[in-house]
Amino acid sequence: MKAFRNRVKTTVLALVMVACMVASVLTGFGTVEAKADQTPVQYAYYDEGTGEFTAKPCNAYVEVMSESDLSGSTMDNGNWYVFKTTVEITNRITVSGTVNIILMDGCVFTASKGIDVASGSALNIYGQGTINGENSTPGELIATGKSYQAGIGGGNGEAGGNITINGGEVTATGGDLGAGIGGGYNEAGGNIT
Repeated sequence: MKAFRNRVKTTVLALVMVACMVASVLTGFGTVEAKADQTPVQYAYYDEGTGEFTAKPCNAYVEVMSESDLSGSTMDNGNWYVFKTTVEITNRITVSGTVNIILMDGCVFTASKGIDVASGSALNIYGQGTINGENSTPGELIATGKSYQAGIGGGNGEAGGNITINGGEVTATGGDLGAGIGGGYNEAGGNIT
């Protein structure tokens, strides 16, 4: 009888451990976290006090090489996203909270359905610019909104959030009745710097 009870306890304990592992996997499913064990990436930071660009390192980031590197086409609050090569994201990207993008020299990042930066969210775009020399090819972002959507900013009937472009080459085209950068149809644009 004692051996039977020990087997039941062991089986119950094993089932509890499996349930905890499944819960852990499910709660983390669909999120993308910045990795801290990567080679640091340099970006050009504009210092408003001095009026000059300086090189700063980004040590923890999500390297985007394909659509699967974004969690359900969402860029998550607090993360840095680095584009090093040619990448096209075919779904509309949603910025959640404050997000930073680094366009490394020579990359081309195409957001073929635009980037949704709604009121309350913020997108900061950085390039490398002069830190790699005058003959460098700036990283490029091409964003195109669909009908009633901004290329970068609000969706249909949605006000835009805060967008700051510190570097890189940015081309944003709104859909019908949407701004290139700013608000969606019939809505305000947020702060654009």
